[in-house]
Amino acid sequence: EHLLAELRQRLPEYMLPTSIVLLDALPTNVAGKIDRQALPAVAQELIESREETIAPRDDVEAALAELWGEVLNYRPVGINHNFFKHGGHSLNALSLRVRIYNRFGVEIDLMTLFEHGTIEHLADHVRELVASGTSSSGERPVWAEDDPTTSEAPRGLVRRLAQRLGLTGRKMPRPPGVDKELALRSLVPLHRGGRGSPLFCVHPVSGGVSCYAELARALGDARPTFALESPKAASDRSVTIEGMAARYVVAMRSVQPQGPYALCGWSLGGVIAFEIARQLRALGEEISVLMLLDSYLFDAHVDRDDLNDSEMLDNFVKDLVRTNGLAPTAEWLANVDLGPDPDPVAQSLVALKALSVLPPDCGLEQFRAQLNVYQRNFKAWTAYRPGEYAGRVHLTKCADSIDRSERNPMRTWGRVAVGGLTLDVLACSHYELLRGSVLNSVATRLARLLAADAAHR
Repeated sequence: EHLLAELRQRLPEYMLPTSIVLLDALPTNVAGKIDRQALPAVAQELIESREETIAPRDDVEAALAELWGEVLNYRPVGINHNFFKHGGHSLNALSLRVRIYNRFGVEIDLMTLFEHGTIEHLADHVRELVASGTSSSGERPVWAEDDPTTSEAPRGLVRRLAQRLGLTGRKMPRPPGVDKELALRSLVPLHRGGRGSPLFCVHPVSGGVSCYAELARALGDARPTFALESPKAASDRSVTIEGMAARYVVAMRSVQPQGPYALCGWSLGGVIAFEIARQLRALGEEISVLMLLDSYLFDAHVDRDDLNDSEMLDNFVKDLVRTNGLAPTAEWLANVDLGPDPDPVAQSLVALKALSVLPPDCGLEQFRAQLNVYQRNFKAWTAYRPGEYAGRVHLTKCADSIDRSERNPMRTWGRVAVGGLTLDVLACSHYELLRGSVLNSVATRLARLLAADAAHR
């Protein structure tokens, strides 16, 4: 209790642990690394002793509790338990969404899980969907069988949000060649609270946007927060940074028809956000905030488009592992039984499941879809040669990234950010930037920029 009291003085509410457990040793996986997937099961007894478990009261709550138990691998599940505080993350959230669809015939998007994090609240939402007839038409939703990084933002919800924020009223033309339906599927509302114009966060190279969930929570009600994710199906025209940016401009204008716009992006997301800002300024719009999080540009003389399939798969797997807080080594697969399938993609999937990076029910086609998105985005990144941007750019770099790279951020970004470049350096690695205490520093910096812009207006 004393330690929790101390943490409350130092940490925002969303970062407070559900429980504190003293262990003789941390659980490890076959690679000898910390098995974070096993930690919730280790701490469950103490969690239950500190947190009252309210039993399901009807068939809907009982069914949801059963599904949660299957996905999170613990029981009993109380209707007051929070999905993400009990071991939930973006990938097992996909498993839960698929199970809810199979059981009730209704589609639950990722934002709904963030906002209705307990069974009690989620059950109310499911009942409303079933009662109002907003259940599926019978076709299995794309996210239920293919790309786990893609969740369709319902157009009706987006329209209602825009109306509530007072952002409707001007119909904007879309750039030629941009598929509006595909553009709207890129938009994922992360936080509906707050007033004024939204903050838009752009996906990294993986294409998913769950990395911004904690950032949106940390910002609280400062502004509504939307994310732009990479759809699995994309035309050849959009497989460039410029094409992606044009598509996302259409998506952004569906909820905010005119500026000033606030943009943020981690890694590749910052590069795309930069191009979005360029295109919006070319359309006569104003950019209030453009924050790039450890983003970098490939030098024109560096050709990284010649990676073969094996090298691309290796990069993709390492990105997944590091995003989950692990550090891949040369021996990380040594003790994993890869099974009889010689396909390296199938073997990588088996290894990632063994390391608890991916959930057990992640299928091969899902995994291939993720790999295809990664490969497409990576190639677009290496081919991008940006033009100049006349607005101010706020760049946050990780000290580890600068130490390991010959790229000088003031040189590479400074030559295109002709409107001014602000550089902050944080003592962390690239994959720590949106986690833990470093995330709090990032959120504080971003909140100050947003507040300064609001005060100026």
